[in-house]
Amino acid sequence: MLLRRFVFAAALLALLISAAWIWGAHQVRAGIDAWAAERRTAGWTVDWSDEAIGGFPFSLIIRLQNPILGRPDHWGWSAEAITLRVSVLDRRHIHATAPGRHGLTLGPWSGAGKADTLDGDLVIDRVGRVSTVQISGQGLTLAPIGLQALAVSFGPGTTFALSLAGLELPEMSRPVLDRRISMLELDGHVTGPWPADTFEQWRAGGGTVEIEHLGLEWPPLMIDGEGTAALDSASQPLAAFSARVRGLSPMMDRLVAAGVVDKAAATAAKVLVAVLSKPDAQGRGTVNAPFTLQDGALWMGPARLFAVPPLPTQWVQPPR
Repeated sequence: MLLRRFVFAAALLALLISAAWIWGAHQVRAGIDAWAAERRTAGWTVDWSDEAIGGFPFSLIIRLQNPILGRPDHWGWSAEAITLRVSVLDRRHIHATAPGRHGLTLGPWSGAGKADTLDGDLVIDRVGRVSTVQISGQGLTLAPIGLQALAVSFGPGTTFALSLAGLELPEMSRPVLDRRISMLELDGHVTGPWPADTFEQWRAGGGTVEIEHLGLEWPPLMIDGEGTAALDSASQPLAAFSARVRGLSPMMDRLVAAGVVDKAAATAAKVLVAVLSKPDAQGRGTVNAPFTLQDGALWMGPARLFAVPPLPTQWVQPPR
């Protein structure tokens, strides 16, 4: 009798688990279809060539082949495949993986690349809004740019963090800095009316990006600082930073070699750097300097370092 009860209970449990998984798979599949239909109604392109659902009994794993996601303002993404994993017990946490080939369109620009690994995690709150996004990847290329490692996170609220390592830049005709940015770290939060319908609405409402930490290793320079960024009336970036800088003396030598400044001016600048330099916590010579990005150029104090190309209007209008 006891054995029969045990077998009956096990069979009933298996039936309940199977029913819960089938119901969960149906709910997730229906949610994807509803989201895709809503986007298509708004003019988006949402498509994939094939799909498969698995993960029984404790997970829902959905694999979409050749997904395409495009907005009517010419922002788009495509991939070789994407796999979504959701726990049956916690469907507000979605894990995604998408290694392989990728395509990206940003306004008038488009390119193709690949990722050795690319992972993402989304946390959805109780009212259905995305509260946290985390993206990480390794071995990323988007010709002519390569990236060894990337980590990005948004939320909760309007906080964000960015970390990248081994960024390979295109060849430059007169290189002053290395082609490879060893490290970039960025942490901060967004103020103002965010999210907004347009960047212009956000800017007009006093929107700013508060950078609480900026770390940059771009040989020969090493920079650590904080500041504020925004958009000007022409929807172009505007920024002011307070930074601790190392490597200015070898930077002067490179500017001379590139023909940007003459040797006498570089020598005078190196003397000034030596006078202003103070040891940091590790005993390395460091200069405190203000940096600004305005009027289409990057400035260090009153000195104009180099021109910054303007952002195309198509890139800066939609924030979402």
